[in-house]
Amino acid sequence: MGCCGCRGATGATGATGVTGPTGVTGPTGVTGPTGVTGPTGVTGPTGVTGPTGVTGPTGVTGATGVTGPTGVTGPTGVTGPTGATGPTGVTGPTGATGATGATGATGPAGTAGIDGTPATVSVGTVTTGEAGTEAFVTNSGTPDAAVFDFTIPQGATGATGCMNIQLLSAYSTPSQFGTNNTDLIFDKNGVVVGDAISHEEPSSEFIISETGIYSVEFHGDFTPIAGEAYPSTLTITITQDDVPVNGAAAVHVFPCPSGVTNIAFTTPIKVDNLPTTIKVVGDASKFSYSNVGLSIYQVAQC
Repeated sequence: MGCCGCRGATGATGATGVTGPTGVTGPTGVTGPTGVTGPTGVTGPTGVTGPTGVTGPTGVTGATGVTGPTGVTGPTGVTGPTGATGPTGVTGPTGATGATGATGATGPAGTAGIDGTPATVSVGTVTTGEAGTEAFVTNSGTPDAAVFDFTIPQGATGATGCMNIQLLSAYSTPSQFGTNNTDLIFDKNGVVVGDAISHEEPSSEFIISETGIYSVEFHGDFTPIAGEAYPSTLTITITQDDVPVNGAAAVHVFPCPSGVTNIAFTTPIKVDNLPTTIKVVGDASKFSYSNVGLSIYQVAQC
């Protein structure tokens, strides 16, 4: 039967409508004042503490483990180095020398001995020993009749005589003239020993016919000649087979056309090719030379 005042049944929920756009956020409102704190409430009574619980039984202790066997003893370590020896202690002072004892009484003289047979000494053989050995004497007789045999070493071999020396010197005293690359002339030979070095009078060539090391010594007086341009340079050179020997040259500068200069020098040369020709060469526009000398001698044979 219908009810005039009753609400009808709720209808089914309709579908959710589309969410509209979010509106503009309005301004934040003014924060109101903080309200008064109310009084603290009364603290309630403390609750009763409950009884302590019964302690549980102690757990059983486990059995002790078995002790393992002792390990093998390791090898003995290397002995360290011996420490440095400490310094020697100071030697104590030497004690005082005791007093010299009294001299004993002189003993009685002994009986005179029997006169012996007079000994004789004579010279036996004399032998020449090897050079450098010691001299010595032996007794080929008896103590009463000695016969001394002598061994005397021969002397060392003496130095080789003059015959093995190779030497030639030559000279020229008169004044002679030279120009560019002039071979100096030597008029006379001086000392000549041996046949390994030769020079024909008068000439500029010295011929060496034996290999070895030779020393060449030169000296001479040189004079400039008037009429040339000055300063003028003079060079004196030793040549071997027309080739200048390294280091065998002397240079002099004449500042004017007057004066005399002496030039002297020594140089070694090695002779491998035979025969070898040695010359002295003067090089200047014009010059004169006098009192020149040249000595060549062998210092080693090889």
